[in-house]
Formats: sequence, C-alpha cells, structure tokens
Amino acid sequence: WLLVMTLLLPLADYVRGMRPWVERLRPHLASGCVAAPGLPQAHVAALELHANARVDATEGAMQAPGCKTALVLVDAAKTFRPPTGWRVVERVRRPRDRQEVTVVLRRGS
Repeated sequence: WLLVMTLLLPLADYVRGMRPWVERLRPHLASGCVAAPGLPQAHVAALELHANARVDATEGAMQAPGCKTALVLVDAAKTFRPPTGWRVVERVRRPRDRQEVTVVLRRGS
C-alpha cells in the first residue's frame, strides 16, 4: 500500500493540481498585466505563483490599457465570442476538467 501511494500520489496530485494548467497557459501570456475578470482566487494564485504573472482579476480589468492578455473561463459546451478589441489566441483545459475551458485573449486585431 505504501509503495502504491508513494508512486501514484505525485501523479494524481499533478493531474488534479493547477500547475499543468499554468504550464499550458504560460507560452501564451504576454509580459506585464494579465486581465482575468471573475477568475477564481485559486486560479489567480496559481498564475502568480507558477507563472510569475501579475493578474488583475477585477471587473474592469479588460478595459485597463496595460493588460495585453486576458483569460476568461467559459463552459466547454458553449461557444465564446471575444469582446470587441480582443482576439482568441488559445483554448486551454486542465488535464481532468472537461467542463471548463480557459480562453486566452490578446488585445488587438
């Protein structure tokens, strides 16, 4: 039992944790501010810890001129249209989450 837990627990922790999600997002994050209105605190903390990102999770974050990248959590089953002035760069899922997709947006055309 101890051997099984020793070998499998780190894998289970990795799959269920936030680090794989941040690693998938990191190549798409621009330096500086990342707008993430409505992002849960656990997600914000993971981005700040693992990606060294400065995350603005306030409601008006996407209107701030300094944020070139934005993250929006959406239901995987629904289509998402980016707000005016933003374009979709990537859609990222956590390894075990089939319900939620993080859409990475970049300011500009």
